[in-house]
Amino acid sequence: MYQGKLAQLIQHPSHVGELENPSAMAEVTNPVCDDRLRLSIRVEDGIITEARFKVYGCAPTIATGSMAAELIRGKSLEDALRITREEIDRAVGGLPHTKIHCATLAVDAIWAVIDDYRRRNPV
Repeated sequence: MYQGKLAQLIQHPSHVGELENPSAMAEVTNPVCDDRLRLSIRVEDGIITEARFKVYGCAPTIATGSMAAELIRGKSLEDALRITREEIDRAVGGLPHTKIHCATLAVDAIWAVIDDYRRRNPV
């Protein structure tokens, strides 16, 4: 059903799991389809040095969760917040129109995990 890079990410996602002692963790849910995406990060000196994800949902959510974890690694918190659903969509090789909400869920998870980090580490 899925082809190209999207199919590869679905079959062989990277950054799967949860970090031990993360700097922050968040889980978001799509209220329409009930997909869930959990993202955990480790932050050192304002840079996301590690990220892991877990998914309960459809195959494209696995791909976008994997790509979200990949894209935020090595970025500052501020740069990670600039990642868009369009960027995630392009990075996975293009989602079917009916699955673009998976990229939105990934962006929501990035925002939520950074919000959790900032709550845990007030300036």
